[in-house]
Amino acid sequence: KMDHGLTEKTSLYEGGNRIAQFVHYPDAYGAGGLDFNGLVSTIDVAPTVLDFAGVDVAPYLMDGSSWADAVGDEAQEAEWRDSRCLFFESQKDRAVRCGLCDKFLSLRLEPGWTEDSTLSTFTADIGLKYGMDVDRSLYFDLCGGTQDYVLHPQASQEQHNKLFDVDPNKIKLLRNIVDCHKTRTSPQNGTDPVYNTTCGNDYASWISNSSQYVCGNVGLVPVPNATTVDGLETKTCNWVLNNDACDEWGVYCEEACGYCTVEGG
Repeated sequence: KMDHGLTEKTSLYEGGNRIAQFVHYPDAYGAGGLDFNGLVSTIDVAPTVLDFAGVDVAPYLMDGSSWADAVGDEAQEAEWRDSRCLFFESQKDRAVRCGLCDKFLSLRLEPGWTEDSTLSTFTADIGLKYGMDVDRSLYFDLCGGTQDYVLHPQASQEQHNKLFDVDPNKIKLLRNIVDCHKTRTSPQNGTDPVYNTTCGNDYASWISNSSQYVCGNVGLVPVPNATTVDGLETKTCNWVLNNDACDEWGVYCEEACGYCTVEGG
């Protein structure tokens, strides 16, 4: 109740997954404490506690990482803040937050969905209720074009989907990271999850050289439709394939249309 209000719990918008983490350990951080601006998650608690206890966690496959040595180290803090990716799940919806600014959501909305219908999801319902943008694929610049996180909800950046407004290679990268997480954590096509796969490492490499080509799908296609309020009606890559529309819209669905190349041509 006191961390981030009463609304949006369990949704994948910032009001549902961005909260502060408080740790009381004066023996390590002094009576006055320390601030740490890296991206951390509850999955980091166990490896951090074990690290403080002197337990070697190397033999164990753990989802989280220890921040015990990162607190108070500016270089490590910057890496945790700018290069790390965190994953969030709610029902069949998935999201990834990479660095301070980049966030991608994949919502499982069925054709004909409406608020509070069985074809909708809790995250979509919350988004519609509180004025957030809602679609099957969403990209938000949480920094609003700056290098600093814009406080939520005073000036929420999640009211405007920027999926078609930024470098498509960034969108494809984030979507690939989410798809990697799906494969890692849930059975796909009758196969077992691949728990020891690490997802998100490509993000740090890409932000250091954003001219890199990324093979993948943007995921949605901005099909012109004059009947919609904003002049756009988004379609999925499945729609592109089912309607033999790769020649027209393949740039948004490279992988689905078989257009990916090593060189990106």
